[in-house]
Order: sequence, then structure tokens, then C-alpha cells
Amino acid sequence: MLATIEQYCRQCPVHIVAARKACCFERMQCVYEKLPGWKSTTLGITKYDELPAAAKDYLAFLETETGVEVGAISTGPERNQTIIIPGSRLEQLLA
Repeated sequence: MLATIEQYCRQCPVHIVAARKACCFERMQCVYEKLPGWKSTTLGITKYDELPAAAKDYLAFLETETGVEVGAISTGPERNQTIIIPGSRLEQLLA
């Protein structure tokens, strides 16, 4: 475990600009984004193309905001309810 907030801030990824500038989480402010939802269930969907458009938009938002590619999502508790995102690095690794 890191001893101080300052040590943790030095470990932050570059895209976390606020943490780099402030170097203190007490001065950081939350930013809330309101995104459209979807009313249909995604439970059991096994193909990316079958997801509601708003769900795909949400995944794209997560990728943009975090700078990390989404390689897989789960639409239920079973292993066969996992979608490997087409074109992702994960899909390439599993091929």
C-alpha cells in the first residue's frame, strides 16, 4: 500500500489530469455525466450487434473517458452470457 496521497498521485495514469495537477484527491471534484439509458433487457444477449444502440454508446463512452478498450462484457451470470467485442484486442488474443 502506498504511504501517502502524493505517492499515489505520482502513480496515476497520464489521462487523469486533475490528479496530476492537484496531486491531492481532496481538491478533486466529481464530474457526473448523464447518458441515455435503454428500456429493453440485455440479459442473455450473446452478440454485440444485438445490444441496444444506447448500450453500445455507453460502452464507447466508457472507452473514451477511461482510455481503455472494452474487450468483453457480461449480460448475465453464465459464461455463455459473455460478449467478446468484435475487433477488440481481446478477440484477437482469443482467436
